[in-house]
Amino acid sequence: SACLVGSEMCIRDRSSTEADEIRASFKRLEKIKLSETSNEILENILLSFSYPPIGMSEKEFVKLKINWLIQNDRQDLIENFLKRNKDFQGKSTLVQYLVDQNISQADIKEGCEKIEFIDSTIKDAYLEKFKIYCLTFNNKKSQAQLLLDLLREQKQSDKFFDDKINYLLGISDKTSDKINEKNLLNFYLSSVTIKDFNYKPTKSTKKEIWKYLNAANLIKIDDISDKQKIKDLELAAKEGRVDEKLIFDIYKQVPHNLNTLINAKNLYQTLDGSNARSLIFQKYLLSEDVDAKLEYLFLLDDLFKEEKLLPIYSKFLSDSLKKIGLSNIPDKYQEIAESRICLLYTSPSPRDRQKSGVAGGGGKKKGGGGGGGGGG
Repeated sequence: SACLVGSEMCIRDRSSTEADEIRASFKRLEKIKLSETSNEILENILLSFSYPPIGMSEKEFVKLKINWLIQNDRQDLIENFLKRNKDFQGKSTLVQYLVDQNISQADIKEGCEKIEFIDSTIKDAYLEKFKIYCLTFNNKKSQAQLLLDLLREQKQSDKFFDDKINYLLGISDKTSDKINEKNLLNFYLSSVTIKDFNYKPTKSTKKEIWKYLNAANLIKIDDISDKQKIKDLELAAKEGRVDEKLIFDIYKQVPHNLNTLINAKNLYQTLDGSNARSLIFQKYLLSEDVDAKLEYLFLLDDLFKEEKLLPIYSKFLSDSLKKIGLSNIPDKYQEIAESRICLLYTSPSPRDRQKSGVAGGGGKKKGGGGGGGGGG
């Protein structure tokens, strides 16, 4: 048997365990954090391609495992699972997850290494398209053309993909300027083939596209005085769709005259939200002594809290306090400083929650060398 100690979880021998117990266990796992030992036991269970419990189909049992691996972003375990189990229902879902994670991190080189998992057992047009793109990316154009012809014969290609691959293969010298958001691969192909690519994300923009825009440095603000645009980006950062570092970079760029900076403590209350935060942030950056830095750090904390944007700021505050060092913080700030550092563990930043790695983006390159290829 394999039991996780205490109330965390208990999965007994799958030959006799009721299906309802397994389902309930996985639901409990969504609400708790396992100890390291318990997590190792669970991982061993997930990686063993054993028979499902009585009352549960193999399809459902595998789906439970797949969902857990994806929800916990265990890319290492996913790769091990794929290497151990060559053919199972839901394989294309795991492979596409790996592929999309690498695209969203603008790491196409790494993503293309995952095509080893796209074998004859997978019949999935999305993954076949990605495979064709990777062959183009790696300058294996004749192989790419062969697979593209086969995909067309099977009526699995489409007008958009044909247009982009023909352009990247050099068959045509023009391509559509229309941005396709149907899926991440289409959006990526749009970004690496459209000259002067410019996309303005909205609240309805898919999470994986936000991640790619972050990683490829494609989120731009043309007018720093556009308060609505800044507000939209702040909300996106709060929800984990935008790297909070971008918000602080924007705050640095907001223009404030010398008199306003000198009198920041008296004038910030006359400004609206983002202007007030940018002013105090710049004042913090210009401060040299510890007392002044701490005063502006905690004032910023209040300003973010007032507009319910604290998730953007919690990690920055904690890191800044650590950089100053608790031993250098005056007694009057000790208690609040300790509590705000602890918040890093109890209230992780949006990017920590999204587990999104940020890689460097790149320029466009005809012939398959798209933006961010090999970044990481």
